[in-house]
Amino acid sequence: LLLAPVDEDAIAIAQANLDSARAQYNSIANSVTSDDIRTAELTYQNWLQTYNALIALRDQAPGGYGSIAYNTYDAQAGAASFQAEIARLQLEQLRNSTSPQLGAAGARIRQAEAELARLRAGAQPAQIQQQEILLQQLRERVKRAETGFYRTILTAPFDGVISAQNAEIGALIAPNVTVMELTDISPLWVTIQVDELDIRLLRENMEATITLDALSNVEFSARLDKIATLGQNINGIVSYDVRLALTQDDPRIRIGMTTEANIIIENRKNVIIIPNAYIRRDRDNRAFVNLVQGNTIIRDVPITLGLIGQTTSEATTGLTIGDVIALDIAQNRFMQNN
Repeated sequence: LLLAPVDEDAIAIAQANLDSARAQYNSIANSVTSDDIRTAELTYQNWLQTYNALIALRDQAPGGYGSIAYNTYDAQAGAASFQAEIARLQLEQLRNSTSPQLGAAGARIRQAEAELARLRAGAQPAQIQQQEILLQQLRERVKRAETGFYRTILTAPFDGVISAQNAEIGALIAPNVTVMELTDISPLWVTIQVDELDIRLLRENMEATITLDALSNVEFSARLDKIATLGQNINGIVSYDVRLALTQDDPRIRIGMTTEANIIIENRKNVIIIPNAYIRRDRDNRAFVNLVQGNTIIRDVPITLGLIGQTTSEATTGLTIGDVIALDIAQNRFMQNN
């Protein structure tokens, strides 16, 4: 352990005190009285009693050896022992001297000599160790206090709004109780369930459109943000959560609104599209339509389909722009689409 550095100023003061005590000793010539000796005896006995009382308190200190109370009483007992020794020396000097002032002066000389020697030696290793233990205990107390303080602070893990608050100010909170719920609204997002047969068609960053029941005939653009890795089996049907993030802000949109989403798997321009209701398939999954030419209906004209949507599909071959196709024929009437 490192010792405390020697204080030269304190040593100079101690040396001056020693010189003064020696000078006073040499100038004293009074005789010693019985009252002086009695007073010195009482002083010595008082310090002994104080020392013994502090030792008893130290041995019964809470926490035992090494605790803060133990170290405090131990330090006080050391100081009392030092004072008792001075009182004993003073009593001895008075008993053996012809003057009480001379005995006291001699004791002061010895006290000044002891103080000077202590300062020159610096702090003792045992004293330094005792203070280091006390300092470590104080640091632990500060650390526990800081931990308790920071446990009273809730830090939001992300920016958002408080969507639910389940506690009131001043209420006692039990462990594992949700105090509040934080909702991330930047951006707003929608979670939909996609069947396992269709999930293979999706990938992140695909474009999508979202409509809200509360805002009819208004479409909002979105982007496929995340596809769940783990599916959910509900009544034998496996589906996966897909999160769509809105790419535009609109103050009319509120959290919790009912939505419908359409994900754009592939997009093509300048192609021929026909309603799916006009398409017929055979057992080999080939596609046909009824083509109208003038007043004549040519049945089962083969066509080749490209992209197939929920309501319309792309015809890559078999039709040209302007062709008229029939939906069904009944009683010489038919519905046409071009």
